[in-house]
Amino acid sequence: TNNFYYIQAYEPEFYEQKTLKALVQKSLAMMTYYLPLKKVVNAEIYKNYKKLHSNFVVLPGLDLNIYTPKVSMSFSQNFVVGCIGRKEEWKGSNDVGKAIDILRDKGYQIDFKVAFEPIDCDEYELLKPDGDENLSDFYKSLDVLIAPGHIQLGAVHYPVIEAMACKTTVITTGYYPATENNSYIVPVKRPDMIAEKIIDIMNNPELAKIKSEKAYQDIQQFEWGIVSQKFINLFQGDIK
Repeated sequence: TNNFYYIQAYEPEFYEQKTLKALVQKSLAMMTYYLPLKKVVNAEIYKNYKKLHSNFVVLPGLDLNIYTPKVSMSFSQNFVVGCIGRKEEWKGSNDVGKAIDILRDKGYQIDFKVAFEPIDCDEYELLKPDGDENLSDFYKSLDVLIAPGHIQLGAVHYPVIEAMACKTTVITTGYYPATENNSYIVPVKRPDMIAEKIIDIMNNPELAKIKSEKAYQDIQQFEWGIVSQKFINLFQGDIK
């Protein structure tokens, strides 16, 4: 009998605080990668990532019956930008707040929505979408979703794939499957570049729509039927 361990991120990097608790949590997370289990990672970058090694990759699944394309691809009169609010610095949420402040200082009219947790920004609407259906509606209410995490670029980041499934334009620091063909890529910790990309989108909405259509095509690989079949194949020993 094979025992499987599905790994969605390199967790030791989440505990960088200089505390005893963080050190213990980091050590425990790292120790799990040495357990006698068949490790399955959810992105190619984790096949050989620091102390983590795996031969098996299965993407996370996404319910494309819930995360569905928005009805209209037209941008709002008051441009609507959003992000997922998180307190951890490496999530990059405060980078988005700084970018919005930059744009407003330049005179741009921006409606800014943040889901879940407060961030540093002069003015925004804080929402707490309950459940996948409401989270999907949150993405559809946006013209642009920004996901500017600082670490493990190339991994799968749920806000990116969820927004792409809703055909909402994405700005990100580079989480899979984001490329320059289907989204807008910015460097880490660069609110000024986020602001520039938002201006680019406002000035060229047709290109943004093309990218969003391409993103929607690229997101089909996360459909639950495809992902679950890969897991079944893996459990049955039919995948390498």
